[in-house]
Amino acid sequence: MRVSTITPSKTMKFTNDTLGYSKYNLYWPLLFASIILLNCTNNTPPLNVSLNLEVTGQESQLLTTNSDGWLELDVTSNKIALKKISAMTANLNTELEIKITSFSETPQDLIPPPVKEIYQYIQIDHEKVPSDEISFVTIQFEIRNDWINSNGYSERDVSLEIYTDKWTPLPTIRINGNDSVSKYECRSPSLSLFAITLDKPTSRLTRITETLIKEYSNSQSEKSTLLKTPTPTPIP
Repeated sequence: MRVSTITPSKTMKFTNDTLGYSKYNLYWPLLFASIILLNCTNNTPPLNVSLNLEVTGQESQLLTTNSDGWLELDVTSNKIALKKISAMTANLNTELEIKITSFSETPQDLIPPPVKEIYQYIQIDHEKVPSDEISFVTIQFEIRNDWINSNGYSERDVSLEIYTDKWTPLPTIRINGNDSVSKYECRSPSLSLFAITLDKPTSRLTRITETLIKEYSNSQSEKSTLLKTPTPTPIP
């Protein structure tokens, strides 16, 4: 376990090169649709997802947030695809432990993301700080290019997905890489269970849009039920 002092994270940069699929004009629709969908869902991380699963990598770090509430850590394990995590907390100068675990399969009682290929599942646990006090999360991760190419996809088809009460793709950008690996970055509303997946940007946008329509329809049905006036009971 390492003890680290936290420094503020760098601002994510958006350029035509790093957006990967920006020329297809899909990044920003994905971004806005994901934000709306995540605001409509339960952001409570699932509990005990690591039970009875094969752990492929695990790392814990004891961190101290700085005076602005920022925390940042570098993941050193080569068994975990995540390489850097930064976030803002409501707690200043607070010590907390972050545990990152990667799994070889889908956690029990959860439906996997509706994609053909999943690179890795990763759970980020944290103590002492409630989930609703963590925000502005930025995650960087790396995956092998040969895995992407062998499955018939390209670098722009990689996405990080978060599990709340459903799987939601997070807008993901390729920030750099080489012939062997590609490095990505994305923003997340919280620290939770994640999956690195392969899917076409158009398919991800379709998934988010369909889920948004379903969420809206359900909310309207609930509202309609609440607004219905009960039929008065006739007086004999």
